[in-house]
Formats: sequence, structure tokens, C-alpha cells
Amino acid sequence: MTRRIVVVGSLNADLTIYCERLPLPGETVHGNGFAVNPGGKSANQAVAASRLGGTVSLIGAVGNDPNGTMLLDSTEGAGVDVSRVRRSSDVATGVAVIAVDAHGENNIIISAGANGTLAPADISADVFDDAAVLCLCLEVGLETVEAAAKTAHDAGATVLLNLSPYAEIPQSLAALSDVLLVNAHEASMFLGEAEMPHPGAHASAWEPVRSQFAERGLERVLVTLGSHGSVVLDSLAVPGNKSPGSHPPRSTPSIPPARGTLSPAPLPPALPQAKPWPRLRRSLRLPRRSPPPRRALKPPTLAPGKSWSTCGFPDSACLNFLPVFGIRTAESRQPRPRFRA
Repeated sequence: MTRRIVVVGSLNADLTIYCERLPLPGETVHGNGFAVNPGGKSANQAVAASRLGGTVSLIGAVGNDPNGTMLLDSTEGAGVDVSRVRRSSDVATGVAVIAVDAHGENNIIISAGANGTLAPADISADVFDDAAVLCLCLEVGLETVEAAAKTAHDAGATVLLNLSPYAEIPQSLAALSDVLLVNAHEASMFLGEAEMPHPGAHASAWEPVRSQFAERGLERVLVTLGSHGSVVLDSLAVPGNKSPGSHPPRSTPSIPPARGTLSPAPLPPALPQAKPWPRLRRSLRLPRRSPPPRRALKPPTLAPGKSWSTCGFPDSACLNFLPVFGIRTAESRQPRPRFRA
């Protein structure tokens, strides 16, 4: 039986401007490109999981505006079930304003818009009847996140919480989370400004970090390290074996925007074989299917003389994590060595 991946959270229109360097406070700099991309952490996760073969449902909210239409079309075009994404006439679709410099550094400001209206009442229990995994982030209200986590937990699904944008969470939400996804900075803040090991450190250097998370009731944590890869901290991996498993670095290719039309972005090269987590691997029975056909989509209406680029970007943290669920790209189906716990 194929079991469903449910994603509850955000859909944003990403307004991205490219520049040689990021401006200092109060400074104006020239840009050298502009793009409007379908985004939002939750929409990105849903699209990435669907493109890798998952059966995915997305629960969220968008405005009744061109950006909302773009997001629904792009997400549905990637094979995601969007029947539970609510359209609101009272508030605009959420947006993220992103500045990216020549070295790939960026800063981001998000305006929740319709994402902020997503409420516990939008979480229907029936969607979790065949759910294996629930993916959450903090781009929607904590009350809604916790309601979704509890509903999924009660239905027997594995709850994955992406602690971004960073916020303090109640212990009740931590207790409902089977897997926590953080970057090194977020991990440090969550543990009270704890010092994180250097990205090249030996796996044993992560043992104190694993122990601190376990003391807070979080026994499975994925720490992303940007271009240095990621580290899995699994306190339940093997009885008596408490060392973390480390994933090697992998590069993420540059994905140029496609002018005028929205088409699926190419997937990264082969993902590393992650350390298997038996409960998660058994819970998913994902079919191998060909990617959805390319669709030409009508972009939102623009002012005369203006143009923009649209492109779907898979969420890199989600792509790093999906092999833990046993989901791999066609290029990565060859057996790979397993990394020691």
C-alpha cells in the first residue's frame, strides 16, 4: 500500500533580486536581475517529495490573487494534491522578498499573508488516514503546527518538524515531533547557544549535541551544514550505539530561472544513501513513477513593459532528508555504502 506524505504549512511567492553585494543598512545598490518564483518551505517540500516519487497532499492557504494562482498551478503541476489549500479573498498570498549576492549569500524578509490565516480548523483528520509522514515548518502559526502534529501523531504518522524560521516551541510540540530538522545556527539557539562542532569534525564531536537534544525529548535530529552536507543524530539507531551518523557533503547545482514559463526544475545529482531508520522505511511504500510532464503555465499579470522569471526550486533541506525515508532519485538507486551510526 502506498502511504501518503502530508505537508502542512506555507506557500509563498518568492520575489528575488540579484546583486553584486548585499546592501548595508540605509544603503541602495544596483541589482542585476529579478525573478518571481513559487516558494514557501512547505510548498517546496511537497514539490520535492512528489518529484521523487511520493504521493503528497499539501494543506495551506493562499490569497485569491495572481500569486495564489501561480502557486497552486506550479504545485499541482508537480503532482501534489492541492485540494486542501484554501483560497482567501480577505488577505493576499504570502510573499518572501529575497536579495542574493554574487557569492550566493542572501537575506530574506517574509510576509505571512494568507499563511497567517491557516488555523487548526483547516486540519482535517481524514487526510492522515493513510499518512506515513507529516512535514511541518514554522512559517504558519504555532497553534496550527501543534494541532497538525497532534492529529498526525494520533493517526500513527511520523512527524517531521523543520524549526525554521526559528522560534521557541513548547515542550508539548517537541514531544509530538519524531524528527527535528535544523541548521547548525538553529540547533545552537535551541540548545541555549550551545557550541556546534566544526563541519569537518569527527562524528564523535557531535555526541554532546545528540545527548542535549535527547535530554529535551528529541531523539532523531537532522542538522544541515550548508555546503558541508548534514549530520543525523539518532539516539534510537542501535541499542548501545549512541554515536551520530554523518552524511558526506554534496553539492547543489545552480538552477537558472526559466524565462516566461514555469517548468519543473532539474533535480540535483545522486543523493547519498542515508542511514536507514526502520520505522520510517517500513512505513512508506512509494511507487517508482516518471516525473510529471512539463506544463506551460500562464504567469501572473504584469505591468506593461515589465517581465520576470519563474522557476520552482526544491527545498534543499528536504532533498537532503528524503533519502532517510527511502526515497531516492533515479540516479541514486544503485547500492551505496551505509554510513556508520
